[in-house]
Amino acid sequence: IYMVQLLKAAPSIDILTTHSYELGPGRNIAAAFGKATSVKTLDRMRLQYEAQNAAIFVASGYRASRARPWVGEAGGAFNSGAPTVTDAFVSSIWYLDAMGSAASRGFEGWCRRTLVGGSYGLLRTGDFRPNPDFYAALLFRSVMGGVVLKSKEDPSTPELRASAHCSARRAGGR
Repeated sequence: IYMVQLLKAAPSIDILTTHSYELGPGRNIAAAFGKATSVKTLDRMRLQYEAQNAAIFVASGYRASRARPWVGEAGGAFNSGAPTVTDAFVSSIWYLDAMGSAASRGFEGWCRRTLVGGSYGLLRTGDFRPNPDFYAALLFRSVMGGVVLKSKEDPSTPELRASAHCSARRAGGR
């Protein structure tokens, strides 16, 4: 409700961002690990994205020109991330699902919490070597184009997620 009120009061807003730290506090490593692979957590993120996009749509009075939703800050777990979770391969499960889910719900941008720093940076502190989420972001950007297609998932296998996009444009038309 507050988003609808905000957008009606300030109709010139171009982008409305949300923050996403669905894995909870970084100090609870076991819980963060469980949430990174939990269908319940991933579904909760989808609902959050749907609600924000719906609020923008309602507030815009169903006009084509309206604020665009973005994930303005995300890193998995807050308090500098969860060591051995948000800087490890398991983090890419929630991260890839979240980027696909957000895109399929009208989100046009995604900002990671930090490039370097804490346990949720795309690069490791000190030696700047890439964490697995760096490669997940690179893969998503390289393969998934800007045109999002409707995908259908089988409700009997909720752990199998789908996101469909037209391919990313390549130099030389490939």
